[in-house]
Amino acid sequence: MSFTKHFGSNNLSDLVAKDDAQMSLANALGTLTGVALLTGFHSPIFLTMLVSIACPIQLWMTLKLLDVMV
Repeated sequence: MSFTKHFGSNNLSDLVAKDDAQMSLANALGTLTGVALLTGFHSPIFLTMLVSIACPIQLWMTLKLLDVMV
């Protein structure tokens, strides 16, 4: 929360609302992308490769986000 207080000095509620809106949009786009991939590609080999590539990328990005916030 201190990270968001730094950027929203006087209007923290507006900053939190924008953050929640961006998070909702990111979740919706991720869900739509996942459904599109599952609809278009049924090959277990392709899906396994996709997950084995996407999971480490997601973990690395989460760690980088936490490094920035600390």
